[in-house]
Amino acid sequence: MKRLQCLYKPNKDKNYPWALKHPKVDSALAVFKTRKDAMTWFLSLGYDCATWFQNDRKVWGGLLIAEKNPQGVMEYELNVDKFDGKLNYEETLAELNILESGFRNDKDAAESLSQVTDYKVLNDHNTYFPVDDDIIIERKKSKKDLEIEELKAKILELSALLSSSNSDFSNELNELMEQLQDSNSDKELLRRQIEILKARQEAAAQAEKEVIVEKPTEKIVEKEVVREVVKEVYVPEQKVVKYENFDDLCDKNKLKAVALYSKKVESFVEQLQDKTVTSKEDFNKIQNNLNHVFKQTKLLEEKLQDKDDMKKIAKLSLFSLSRSLEKLNDKLVGSNDIKETPATAVYVMENDENIRLAQATSFVSFDYKHVGFVPEKDYAYAIFTNNVDNSKFLVFDWPVETSSKSQEVVKVVETEVVEKQPTEWWVKALVIFILTFCFAVLATLVFCLGWPFI
Repeated sequence: MKRLQCLYKPNKDKNYPWALKHPKVDSALAVFKTRKDAMTWFLSLGYDCATWFQNDRKVWGGLLIAEKNPQGVMEYELNVDKFDGKLNYEETLAELNILESGFRNDKDAAESLSQVTDYKVLNDHNTYFPVDDDIIIERKKSKKDLEIEELKAKILELSALLSSSNSDFSNELNELMEQLQDSNSDKELLRRQIEILKARQEAAAQAEKEVIVEKPTEKIVEKEVVREVVKEVYVPEQKVVKYENFDDLCDKNKLKAVALYSKKVESFVEQLQDKTVTSKEDFNKIQNNLNHVFKQTKLLEEKLQDKDDMKKIAKLSLFSLSRSLEKLNDKLVGSNDIKETPATAVYVMENDENIRLAQATSFVSFDYKHVGFVPEKDYAYAIFTNNVDNSKFLVFDWPVETSSKSQEVVKVVETEVVEKQPTEWWVKALVIFILTFCFAVLATLVFCLGWPFI
């Protein structure tokens, strides 16, 4: 295999700054106006060659390996992850007219070659390369290749597990393989789907097995009386979390769900750093989730007009969601310059797991249900299978001024005083009457006894 370098040398020739050069040859093979022209022209020659290329800052950006397979068809392998040029993998493939599969897009390559008209050939390519300078490239798999291999192994493991069941999962497995081969698919979501399908199958297989629990007995003989001691064995019930549409819940459970949702959103907002930047698509998904739940809660509050206690909880949830939306708009920024990928998405911690905020705001876990706010067929994320505690203790900030409360207390006190006044008047009148009567009797006795001495 030959080797070549595509170098950026504007100091040599500013009109033709891109040079194709062998590292052991003093002069270049040819010079071009752009890197795309240089690579397109050289690839059309059909050499088995490893070509290192720079970016326009003279930093190594990548390596392209071109080699014929046993069938005589040229295959290409591009690697930009190991280099400091920070070139985008997909954009570089498009520049070189190479497909994700590793083959050349012949139609686009021919069109690009027809546009390469302004360049200088300095040496004959048939005699340019040094004799006996062929090299062997040790190909290292990229992170993307390793991830695909790992996911493929998981799918094969899942296929073996599903083959032991009585159900036909061929459609699900085919869909997973299609997502694996799709370069634009979310590999993290694919990994989650594989784990969920595996967990469901293991739970179903466990449920089919008949669990026999032997109760150990101990016989105690005392004075010819036989007593049998039986120890109870508790077998925990396996509960499987299922998806539930919010619209299908009763009003009471809807209220509980939005209350739990509003409190968990508060915790997510607190986790965000100030001026967190994400893609515009990711930002819109998060905003749409919160706005949709806010509207659902508003409709629920209007429906609960005759139920004061439930209506108050709905108001508290609305206040919490409104405050979270304001804080989110202050902390989170959506940028059109950022491409939506798993690496650029915003993540938060929930139940000791690091998940995308767009996914975390799409549901609430309640009563062993994965409650989403859209029909299940429209739900775009994985369903969490962890058990959920049905009881939660929530504390809300109640946004009500205290002046009205103070006035109510004063009114109650005044009412109590008015009610007590009649009782106190009659007591005083009775005491005065008794004292007056006693004084009159005493005066009469003094007058009668003292009259002879007067």
